[in-house]
Amino acid sequence: MDLAKLKQLGFHFVKVRADMLISGMKNAQAAVAAEDFKDLLARNGLNLIAERIENEKSVVQLLDYSVDFGQGYLFGEPRPIRDMAIRMIRAPKRPPASRRFPRASPVASRGRTHSDA
Repeated sequence: MDLAKLKQLGFHFVKVRADMLISGMKNAQAAVAAEDFKDLLARNGLNLIAERIENEKSVVQLLDYSVDFGQGYLFGEPRPIRDMAIRMIRAPKRPPASRRFPRASPVASRGRTHSDA
C-alpha cells in the first residue's frame, strides 16, 4: 500500500477491520505491526478508522492502537441510505437559528433590565 500516493490522490482515511488490528495484523501478513500502523498513517497525513467494531471489549483493545475513529454495530447498525435521504427531503425545513429566536431589543442589548426602562 503506497500511503503517500493515497494522500496525494486526496484520501484522508484508511479503514482496517478491528479484528485485524486486534490480532496484530498477523493474519494479513502485514509488513508493519499493528502498534506502529497508526503512526505510519499519521506520518503520511492519513487517519485510521477501525471498522466492524462489534463489542465494548474490542474498543478497549483498539485503544492500544491509538485508533481515531470507529464504525460498527456497537455504535449503530447500518441503515438504508435511501430511506434516510427520503426522510431528510420530506422533513420540514427549519429556519436558521438566527431566525428562530427574536432579536434582542436595543434596551436589553445595552445591559438594562426591565425595571431600568
